[in-house]
Amino acid sequence: INSLSIYPQPIVKKARVQCEIELRKVEVYNLLGNKVMERDGQGELDFSDLPSGYYFIKAYSDKGDIVKRVQKN
Repeated sequence: INSLSIYPQPIVKKARVQCEIELRKVEVYNLLGNKVMERDGQGELDFSDLPSGYYFIKAYSDKGDIVKRVQKN
C-alpha cells in the first residue's frame, strides 16, 4: 500500500486518490479527528466544500491501511 498517491498537492478543489492495489474505502478526517468525507475505492475526492487547512486521508485495503496528510488551499 506504499504506492498510494494523492494529487494535486496542495488540493484546491478536487484530489485524485490512486493505488496499485485495490482500495476498499477512503476516508478523510479533519485535524480534530472528525470524519468529513468517505468513498468506496479509489477515485476523486471533492474538497470544494471544506475549509482550507490540513486533512488526513485514510485508505483501507486487504493488505493494510495507510494514512497520509494533505493540505487544502
